[in-house]
Amino acid sequence: MNPRPHSVDLTINSTLHVPFDIPVRIDPLTLSLGSVHGSSNSPFAQVYIPGTTVGGTAVLGVQNQTTQLNNQQWLEYVRSMIFQETVTMSATARVNAFLGKLKSNVVFNKEIIQKGMNSFSGFSIQGPQILFPPADNGTNFIATVSLPNPSVMTLEIGTVVLDLKISGDIIGNATLKDLILKPGNQSSPLYGILNLERIKSNIGTIIKAQSEALENGHLLIDSVVKLVTYDGVEVPYYTEAMHNLTMTAELALAELGLDTLGGMLKGNDIGSLFSSQLRRADGSVRSHI
Repeated sequence: MNPRPHSVDLTINSTLHVPFDIPVRIDPLTLSLGSVHGSSNSPFAQVYIPGTTVGGTAVLGVQNQTTQLNNQQWLEYVRSMIFQETVTMSATARVNAFLGKLKSNVVFNKEIIQKGMNSFSGFSIQGPQILFPPADNGTNFIATVSLPNPSVMTLEIGTVVLDLKISGDIIGNATLKDLILKPGNQSSPLYGILNLERIKSNIGTIIKAQSEALENGHLLIDSVVKLVTYDGVEVPYYTEAMHNLTMTAELALAELGLDTLGGMLKGNDIGSLFSSQLRRADGSVRSHI
């Protein structure tokens, strides 16, 4: 949480089981967290856990601890979490434990296998609408995106700026505001500005490249991460980790209401081309304004 250029607020909880009823006192410890397959053995962060006395089962950890980052190692870990299906994190520490007057130096070294986000496989854009006229700030496209997060990790990302592409051509941009990736399917509103003239000038290429998708009543659109900010400040490790992330979604022509767009573009058969695909997908032509 609270991502800054060189720090985040970390919350970590771990369950410790002591197989007897005698209380065990544990000194404060420093837990080093790293990526097993990173470019170095350096941790991406160190978390400071206060001393405590435990007996039986206890939960050790910290809540929202502001933690300085090794940016390069954190970048590699975050990139792995976003692009891979599984990620292995290392957790190491040395701690003094006391059983009565007996002292023992305990070495904790564990590899934790986590589910990654797998490039947000299953990403979708739902309820797309073209606004005509556009909003005062230029927004002329709104929708809701679904970002599946199969991991157990919650990441506060911030504001994400995306390039929107159709058949490799940038046709606008969009913004996801105050994005927090929680475990499960995360829905977030998307606000975009489409360059309708750009779409108009490339309509022939689009129809040729996406003939199969259009025949099935869909238009394929790519969302490519361009910039990530938090409180107006760029978060460099998130920008770099995700800048190659391309998420492809199918937009249903009937739902999008491309007949409205077709009406705007009439005069060069563009509207009739889209409308014919819309009729093929839906059996009728509907307007969404």
